[in-house]
Order: sequence, then C-alpha cells, then structure tokens
Amino acid sequence: MIGGIAMVDLRRDEIPRVTITQEMIDAAAELRKQVTVHRTKTSPVDTDSGVLGEFAFAQWFYGDWRHNEVGSTKGKVDFDGRIEVKTSVFPLNPKLNLPVREDYARKRTPEFYVWCCLDVPSASDKRIIAGQEIAVVGWIGGEHAHRNPATTMGRMSSYRCHLTPVWMMHPMDSFRDAYESAESS
Repeated sequence: MIGGIAMVDLRRDEIPRVTITQEMIDAAAELRKQVTVHRTKTSPVDTDSGVLGEFAFAQWFYGDWRHNEVGSTKGKVDFDGRIEVKTSVFPLNPKLNLPVREDYARKRTPEFYVWCCLDVPSASDKRIIAGQEIAVVGWIGGEHAHRNPATTMGRMSSYRCHLTPVWMMHPMDSFRDAYESAESS
C-alpha cells in the first residue's frame, strides 16, 4: 500500500479486460498514418496497440471505445489533458513495467498514467486479432512514474525509459475516485 491506496497484485486483483473487435482493429488501422511517430514507423504493431490501448481505456472508463481523442492529441496527453495511456504487447505477468520514455517525460507530466497490456500468448507472436483481450492493468500518478530512474529497455538499444513495476501501480478499481477527487481539488 502506498499513500493509503492499494497496489496491483496480478494474482489477487480483478484486472479489467476489454475484448478487441474487428471494428476496433479496422479503426486503429485507419488512424495509423495520422498517429504514427518516428519511433513507431518500423513497427505498425506499436502504433496499432497504442491506439487499441486508448480504445480499451475509453471502453472501460466511458463505456464506449469510440469516446476517445486518438488522432487529435499527437504531442499531448491522451484523455482530458490529464490521462496518458501506455500500452504494451506482451503476455501479462508480474515482472512487467509501465514504460515512460525519458524524452516524453521531459516534455509533459500527465496527472495520471494508465497502463494497458495486450495480453498475447507469446512474446514472439505479437499479431493483433479480433477476440484478444487488452488488460487495463493499473494506474500511477505522473510525477511518481517520472521519479523512477531512466534505463534502456529491451534487448537491443532503445529509448531510455522510466520503468514503474506493475506491482507499484494502483488497481483500476481505485482510479475513478482518484481522478474525480483530483479534479475537485
């Protein structure tokens, strides 16, 4: 428990999941050109999974995946200028981290990060197909996420990222209250 708020425990917590539909995949593909940035040009999966993560969060938070700002927030925070959604494509497990690129963190600090994981059966098979699930795993305050030291992530050279272990994140069942209480203060 940190600051009176429970932390994510993948063995115990009910992790919200959103099933990916073909309509969502098609909408992500249509947005690909509009939202691709330099670091994802060689990886359409990174672009598509990022969009699908935002769709999944919108489905969970608003009850409609179409209630999103994808395409209009390039260079800005994803939702309401307050919530940044980060998505990984990996088998969901307790050793994973919310990665926040160091260069991103220097430019902006969202009030909240929400981490989603497109829960694939194998790390080597990152195909996105209808029927797969995106886990809306947890959240953490932006300033807290940026406090973790930046390190190079992955096997090959990549961007330096602030990594927040999944167990340091708050479960999503506490997000709405935190979001609304921060809004009213």
